[in-house]
Amino acid sequence: MRKSRFTEAQIIGMIKEQGSSVKRLIQWINRSAERIADG
Repeated sequence: MRKSRFTEAQIIGMIKEQGSSVKRLIQWINRSAERIADG
């Protein structure tokens, strides 16, 4: 098996970045839904 190009630290960093962007996306969706509900 050939060694992964990514180090564990890089993978963890990428996962954390993805997680924070997902949270921002969810917050944005929630705000949009509230605006739509308010009319």
